[in-house]
Amino acid sequence: GTPNAPPTKGHERAGGGTLLGIKVLGAFLGDVGWCSAQLVKRVRIALEPLDGIIQLRDAPSLDIAQQAQHCLMRYCSNTTLVYFLRTMPPSMTIEAAQEHNRLLAPAFP
Repeated sequence: GTPNAPPTKGHERAGGGTLLGIKVLGAFLGDVGWCSAQLVKRVRIALEPLDGIIQLRDAPSLDIAQQAQHCLMRYCSNTTLVYFLRTMPPSMTIEAAQEHNRLLAPAFP
């Protein structure tokens, strides 16, 4: 919003008529708390398939489940935050990084 065109009250990004943040080229800009919460939510959604990866088991004739798990973790799960760590300040990414580590911990017993 602008002074002449404030955001609609009740909108999910409007806190009492103030725009808390926006998404620009995939990165969140604005209030630190709002940006951090949005990024944490995105990390949780991105890592939802992690439970399925952890449950991969070897087949009777194939013995590659652990290798597949590590490949998926390395090239998919571990890279979910890289863009945001490069485009957003640490004050906005620290909670998401901690959540990312918490969600990945069970995959590496």
